[in-house]
Amino acid sequence: IRSKRDGILLRDGITVETTRSTEENGVFAFALTDETPFTMRGGCLLVENPAVFHAFENLGLEFSLAIYTGGRCSNRFLAWLASNAKTGLQILHLPDYDPLGLTEFLRLYERIGEAVSLFTPNNLHTLFRSHSKGALLGDVKNQRMLMELRKSNHPSIHKVVDLIDESNAG
Repeated sequence: IRSKRDGILLRDGITVETTRSTEENGVFAFALTDETPFTMRGGCLLVENPAVFHAFENLGLEFSLAIYTGGRCSNRFLAWLASNAKTGLQILHLPDYDPLGLTEFLRLYERIGEAVSLFTPNNLHTLFRSHSKGALLGDVKNQRMLMELRKSNHPSIHKVVDLIDESNAG
């Protein structure tokens, strides 16, 4: 976790000083167990890319806490997020805009529902032109995921899949 303001993560109902830990160590971390005393309130970012995670404060987003996912989330983590979403947690997912990142967003959405949304910056089309990689789509697994993503009814998925198809890259 990286944080620029305390009050999102709680331990036994008491605010955890995630910001101080971020300033001193770069991150705050804890082991997520089945009987965890940790809960979250407010909103958080889920970030797949390590460079974006370490600079999330510069994105100008309203969320003040980011969690690095590195791609696919564990079932335990998903269950924990879902339980926090039931009490009002809002989640903004910042994946890599490739088949794996979008598939993970759908997995989150299917489990958590409207409490999670996909971050689609206004300049995503421009970012695709400058940062996308065609080699990502050469992988058979990515092609299969992309075929499944095309069947999705989620409008944010359609927007990004259209960019993937247009640029033939992710």
